[in-house]
Amino acid sequence: MPHSLWILLAVILFTAMGVCVKIAGDYFSTMEMVFYRCAVGLPLLLLAARLTKTRLRTSHFKAHCWRAASGFVSLFLFFYALPLLDLATATALLQTSPLFFIAFTAMFMREKISPPMLFALFAAFCGMLLALQPLLDGEWRGGLAAAAAGMGAGAAYFNIRRLGVLREGGIRTVFYFTLISALLSGAWLLFSGGFSASPGAGGAPFALMTGLTACGGQLALTRGLHYGKPANVSVLMYSGIVFSGIAEYAIWQNAPNAAGFAGIALIIGGGVFALARRER
Repeated sequence: MPHSLWILLAVILFTAMGVCVKIAGDYFSTMEMVFYRCAVGLPLLLLAARLTKTRLRTSHFKAHCWRAASGFVSLFLFFYALPLLDLATATALLQTSPLFFIAFTAMFMREKISPPMLFALFAAFCGMLLALQPLLDGEWRGGLAAAAAGMGAGAAYFNIRRLGVLREGGIRTVFYFTLISALLSGAWLLFSGGFSASPGAGGAPFALMTGLTACGGQLALTRGLHYGKPANVSVLMYSGIVFSGIAEYAIWQNAPNAAGFAGIALIIGGGVFALARRER
């Protein structure tokens, strides 16, 4: 399947995951949702590894730990923000990740940032501030958490690209992220007594679907990131904002205000332009 279709599939699955997390937030804590998202995916990843005859043993465990740590923090922050924000705004703030991805490559891989790219990054940063502005008088915690999740996701994408250079396959990469995140969230809940005693049967299907859609989306995204061009990946990933906005309005009849729409437009435009310039 073409790499662009893998990314589009990931976007659709992550949109469905966001809907499930918003609904399940009425039944479970944020850390519980992180745990269920990972625990449900582990058996599927083991099955996928067996069917594709993928060896899970790795010589690059430290690199997997860096990817898992950045992804775990981003995942927790994003799940925390989702019940507090509309899906489009939360997704747009998360999608500032390519900007941080470029910044990390400049800092750690010594890649130069041209003046046009710097201007694009500045425009996207202004878009992030515009998207956050309506939230500061209300759900400022959710807005800041989603913005921080974007930074963590940028670090995770940077580490995924490094793992791709090391020839670590998609299934192996996702497996170690899922395993480490499940262990971290499970340990947190175990020692803090954070598992819900009676979450209610209504939340269980959405917790299950969160894990299924997240696992499928992560596999598709990792495959696209390993082999796709960053600019092409970026354009398709930003389509998730549109899908999220449609889902939010269809289910909850919510939408960003004018400032939020302007900020989202700047984030998309600046991010796509910056990554397109990076590809030249």
